[in-house]
Amino acid sequence: MKKFLDALTKRQVTAAVLAYVIAATALILHWQELVTEEKLGYGLFLTLCVHQLEEYVFPGGFVWGLNAMFGSPDPMRWPGDRLSAGLCDWIATGVGLYLTLFHMDAFMAVFFAVIGFAELLVHTVMGFTLRHRLKDKVKTTIYVPGTATCWLLFAPLSIAAMYLVVSGNLLPAAEIGKATLYSTLFLGLSVSIPVLLLQDKNSTYTYANLPGFYKKYLK
Repeated sequence: MKKFLDALTKRQVTAAVLAYVIAATALILHWQELVTEEKLGYGLFLTLCVHQLEEYVFPGGFVWGLNAMFGSPDPMRWPGDRLSAGLCDWIATGVGLYLTLFHMDAFMAVFFAVIGFAELLVHTVMGFTLRHRLKDKVKTTIYVPGTATCWLLFAPLSIAAMYLVVSGNLLPAAEIGKATLYSTLFLGLSVSIPVLLLQDKNSTYTYANLPGFYKKYLK
């Protein structure tokens, strides 16, 4: 099982890339039959895939930063590590791809828009928190891995999706509230449960490129 989990979590970004290719192809093929809010929903899921590349590869280091934000004495592996982060992203990518391909509508557009807003909030808070904590290391920017995709993609797509759904009365208020609740629960549980159940101060599931973006501040 350990070998399987090790191999699985090392391929979380590969899964995101494959999901991106599948969803982008479906978007192109069905472009004419999709309405605007559905296209925005597709765009939000595609952003979720690209977002993982920024967090874990270019420049990478998201897990280290998140652990450091909570004051971890060992941000390389606790409380979050490659096992919990990898399983979280596999779940998010798999469920997100399924919803995008087979259930995309105004409700799902709101669902993904809320995820976009949540990502924007988390990365912005992380940015200010770590700028403060690393100020003695001359960190003067609020950028953290994932911030660019949050502000350049999640923000405009989420705002546009919510605006179209609300202004066009595409969903009653109760359905918008339900989509918001489902999205919040999905995001919260898919992140918190793996971390709470799998955290290990001696974890061997570390990312080879950590601390990634933060390396220059730790010299």
